[in-house]
Order: sequence, then structure tokens, then C-alpha cells
Amino acid sequence: IYQCDWSSDVCSSDLTPHFMAALAAVGSSDAVTTISRRLAERFQSTLKLELHDPPFKPFHITTTLVTSSVQASDPALLWVVECVRKAAGTA
Repeated sequence: IYQCDWSSDVCSSDLTPHFMAALAAVGSSDAVTTISRRLAERFQSTLKLELHDPPFKPFHITTTLVTSSVQASDPALLWVVECVRKAAGTA
């Protein structure tokens, strides 16, 4: 669900894969959104984004990876799981 409340100038794409719509809206208005710094930096110049640190302390986010038990031995799936674990620093 993409939400953009123009009365409060806050856009949120935290429940949708269409995060680029939020970035495009923010880049062409005075609205704001939160998104990973890495992604924001990638599109900062293209979409004319201003980046600011959030006004709160960082917090831990738990990530859960769910896979199919039927395909648990699939080499491609095992590879993806290992890549995610390495990226999350849990490998």
C-alpha cells in the first residue's frame, strides 16, 4: 500500500514494493519519506533528494526468511538463503 498524505507532507512506501513512487513524489515536492540510506543515495542526484538523518536513534530490525520445506534441498534456494544470511551478518 502506497500512502501519501499531502496534508501532512509525509509519503510512506513501507508496505509496498513500489518504493520508487515514493522517492519520485518526494523528489518533486516538499514531502518526506523514510527509506534505506543506501537506496536514497543511489537516487539522490537523479531525483534531487535531500538526505537527513532521522530524529531518533537507530534500532534493531529482525528479519525473517521463510522458505519452502518442499524445496529445502534446492541448490539455488540454498544459495539465496546463504546470500541473505551473509548480507544480514548472520552467516
